[in-house]
Amino acid sequence: MGFLNTVLMAMEMGTGWFYSVSFLTFVIILALNENEKEFFSFFVLAGFIFLMEKAGTFNLFDEPWMLVQWIGIYFVAGIFWSFVKWFAYLHTKSDELRGLRMRFLRDKMSSQQTVTVKTKVPDELKEDFNKYLVLQGYHRYIATDSVIPQIRDNKEKCINWIIWWPTSFIWTMLSDPMVRIANLLFARLRGCYQGVANRVFSEFE
Repeated sequence: MGFLNTVLMAMEMGTGWFYSVSFLTFVIILALNENEKEFFSFFVLAGFIFLMEKAGTFNLFDEPWMLVQWIGIYFVAGIFWSFVKWFAYLHTKSDELRGLRMRFLRDKMSSQQTVTVKTKVPDELKEDFNKYLVLQGYHRYIATDSVIPQIRDNKEKCINWIIWWPTSFIWTMLSDPMVRIANLLFARLRGCYQGVANRVFSEFE
């Protein structure tokens, strides 16, 4: 008990231990959410709140009306962020669909026909295209699914964006620029990568 009391005393607001534990809790919750283990995030958060309550760092239930106000503000921010993430997700899926459509048409259409990212799928190939989307994992279940993402199929994503918006926001701000930079570098260097592959496998041509 003496050790526990010493630990709790060290958790007072403004101490190095307080900031270290707070940062570690945030990182663990972020990692759990990004790996789709959101259920365990509730236990981590509950443990952090319990520890802070025991240490006397704060008491969430001293002013219940203030707590309700902050919860309301938190969820309003979460709803706003969920629309931002949903918009970004839709653009990602539309880019994926354009790429799949272009590859499909290049395989199906004659070499004399020009295929771009804006080329539409002819009516006679739509059924085959939908089957192709299933094989490529764009459709989750059957070929008759709509190509437009349905919010009912993404309920868990949306709920997690609302509940865990702080970690989602931080991760998005950190990862998205890095992904964009990596994609730009890949686009510039893809010829070099392929050239290395061609040289290594030259004896098999």
